[in-house]
Amino acid sequence: KEEVSSYITQINSAINMLSNSYEDLSYIITNDTIEYKPIEINLTDFLNERIDFFDIIAQANDKTISTDIAIDNIHLYMNDTELERLIDNNLSNAIKHSNDKSEIKVILEKINSEIILQFISEGRNIHDVSKIFDKNYTESYGAKRSLGLGLNMVTTICKKNDIYYNVDSKNNINTFTYIFKG
Repeated sequence: KEEVSSYITQINSAINMLSNSYEDLSYIITNDTIEYKPIEINLTDFLNERIDFFDIIAQANDKTISTDIAIDNIHLYMNDTELERLIDNNLSNAIKHSNDKSEIKVILEKINSEIILQFISEGRNIHDVSKIFDKNYTESYGAKRSLGLGLNMVTTICKKNDIYYNVDSKNNINTFTYIFKG
């Protein structure tokens, strides 16, 4: 039963990764032609839903996702498809590029009117943080393929929605920070 359960986890993980890749490509293809209108979103619930989706992928990759959500019911005004792409790309990258048997931490807090969302993972330092959001730039190592499109898509979403974004990479800890104006 344990071996069958492991195979089922791997299959479910692959299905979720394919689904996520499809959603990324769909957004990349349509973001110039479709108007993604903002709506009010409960970011706390939305983030937890996306983490639940990625939890099986993390498990299949022998990693865990933990959260530190300071306040329940944090709301923001943004398009849900764009928010999903931002969150999903960060979770996917953290899983793909973090060390085996490591923990990926997601932090959500509100300080005054700013909503701060962080994705923290343990892995190789990012060689060139100034290029990591550039289209077609990748720092893939070994078999972990990357096309260099995801973070560029995230940059486009951040600029469109006036979201501050930053990456810090020191001592094998990579932190991606996004600040939404409340």
